[in-house]
Amino acid sequence: MQEKNNRLLFQYIIDNDHKMTDAWLDCRKHCAGFSVYAKNTSSEIESKLRSQNSEFIESLAYV
Repeated sequence: MQEKNNRLLFQYIIDNDHKMTDAWLDCRKHCAGFSVYAKNTSSEIESKLRSQNSEFIESLAYV
């Protein structure tokens, strides 16, 4: 049963990593000054954040 639950959780994380990344990026706040995590950051930086976060979620799933 534990192994089945682990596989189901793994598959859920892998299947939904983009949704989790979108949710994380949508939670960002506007902040004064420059921060790579600011909602108004450049599209290039946002793309990099999106890619890195998806890779992090995938790596976490494999652990």
